[in-house]
Amino acid sequence: MVFDSARGQLLYKKDTGGGIAGGVITYAIDGRQYIAFTSGNGSRSFFGRVGPPSIIVMALDEATWRSAAASQAGLGQGRQLYGENCSACRGVGGGGGPTAPPLEGVRNRRTFEQTVEWIKDPKPAMPRLYPRLLDDKAVRDVATFIRTF
Repeated sequence: MVFDSARGQLLYKKDTGGGIAGGVITYAIDGRQYIAFTSGNGSRSFFGRVGPPSIIVMALDEATWRSAAASQAGLGQGRQLYGENCSACRGVGGGGGPTAPPLEGVRNRRTFEQTVEWIKDPKPAMPRLYPRLLDDKAVRDVATFIRTF
């Protein structure tokens, strides 16, 4: 399974025909990320399904790759915006502070869209930053970042 690391969204799922055994490597050529691993080469006593030995190399298609790259850019912008607007109350790492509870595990409690709406329409005493200080893109970037805690 391949996931978007910022949002936890499943991007791709493939049955490799056997158990994954051995190392997994990742590398880039011309800015495109690849992942390679072996499948099906475990012994009969190996936990999981035994299949024909094979080497699998995967890369994201261009549209997904560009979307993931944009998500990573949003993650960096979200980190900066969080530092400027949220960290004084929530803590640098989202661990909470004297006036706000921790953000740790927010991705397990809210979907991405619920996180966006929560930032746009906060409960008191959280300050309302949207739309005066944060526009739609900025809110989505902050939501992407805080879901990494």
